[in-house]
Amino acid sequence: MKVLEIRLRLESPLILTRRRTATGFLSPLRYIPSTTLRGALVTALYREGYLDAAQLKREKLSPEIVSSPAYPVSGGARTVPAHPFISKCKQCGEIVGEKSIRDLERRLVDGDGFGWSVECDKGHRALRPLHPNEFLTVVNGEFRADKKMLGEKREGSSADDDRVPRELYSVSVAISKSRASGVKGLLYHYEALSPGLEYWATVAVPGSIDFPRSKFVLHVGRGVSRGFGMVETWVVGGRSVKNLSNGCRVLYALSPTLDMSNPSQPSTFPRVIDLSRAAAKFGLMSNTVVRVVRVFGRMMWISLGWDLASGVPRPWVVGRAAGSLLVLERDCSDEALGALAYLGTVESVGEGFLPGFNMLVPLKELVHYAS
Repeated sequence: MKVLEIRLRLESPLILTRRRTATGFLSPLRYIPSTTLRGALVTALYREGYLDAAQLKREKLSPEIVSSPAYPVSGGARTVPAHPFISKCKQCGEIVGEKSIRDLERRLVDGDGFGWSVECDKGHRALRPLHPNEFLTVVNGEFRADKKMLGEKREGSSADDDRVPRELYSVSVAISKSRASGVKGLLYHYEALSPGLEYWATVAVPGSIDFPRSKFVLHVGRGVSRGFGMVETWVVGGRSVKNLSNGCRVLYALSPTLDMSNPSQPSTFPRVIDLSRAAAKFGLMSNTVVRVVRVFGRMMWISLGWDLASGVPRPWVVGRAAGSLLVLERDCSDEALGALAYLGTVESVGEGFLPGFNMLVPLKELVHYAS
C-alpha cells in the first residue's frame, strides 16, 4: 500500500450542494466528500486504463482505493475542519476557544474543568461555533483561523484579492425546442464553487496500481455533461505512517465518523476499532483493539453517495462531522494507529462496502499531518 498526497484545482464551477430545492441546488459544500472524490478517482483510473473491469468490480466488493475528503488550500497552506471547542465572536471577530493542540489534548484527557467558551475577552456573548463548517490551518502546534477562509477582509490585502468569489450563483431556464421559448416552471437556480479554488487530499492505493504522476482531470459533482465539475489533479508527494513516540489518547476525525457494523443499530462513531486490518495493509503486525469512551462533535446526516454499479443512490445515515474529537479508554502507541489517518474503516452498505469514514489522526500528530 502506498499513500499519495494530491492537489486539486477547479477548472470549471463545481456543483456539490447540501440541499436540493424545488427550483435548483443551493448551499454548496466547501469541501469534496471522500465518497465523491473516491468515485471520481476510480472512474478516472478506469477511463485512463489504470484499472481493468475486474478491478473495478472488486472495488465495490472489497475496496482497496481509499481517499480522504478534499479540504481547501488557503495561501498555499492546508486547512482542516474546526474542532468543537473554538468559536468566533460575531461582534469583534476574535477567535475564542482552545487553539493549542497540546492544551486541547491535556484538557480532554484530564477533564480539567474543560467546557465551551460563552464570551470573548471583551465580554461579547455572541459567539459563532466554527465546527463543523469552517476550516483552520495548523501552525506551530496551534489552530489558526485564516480571515480569507472566514470571509473577512485581510489587512494589507488588495480589493481584487478579497473580491474573488468563493461561490457562484446562476439561473438556468429550460427552452422548449418546438416553441423556442422558456418553459413555465423550469427555472433552475445553481450555487457552485468558483474555478481556481484549490484543495488537498490523501489517496491510499495498492502498490500494484500505477497511479498517474502527471496531471489529469476528474469530473466531480453535478452537471458534468454541461461542463461543470472539471477538476485538475496532480500528485505533490508521498506519505508514510509515522511511529508514535509517545502514547496517544485523543483522535481527531479527518472524515465523518459512523459505525455500520450492525446495520439494524448504526452508531455515530465506532466504539471499538480493530487496528489489525489497517496494519496488514501497510505490512505491520498488530492485534490491538482500541476503545472510544467519549466523543465531542456535531451529529449530522451523511450521504453515502451514488452506487455507480447499481445505478441507485446509497442511503443517508447519521454520523459525526469531520473535526470531531474521540477520546480513547487508554493510551495507545501502536504504529498501526497512524494508519487510520489514511485508511479509516470500511463500512458495510447494503451488498457492498464503502471506505473513507473514521479516518482518525492522533491529535498530537495533526501538526505533522496537516501543517
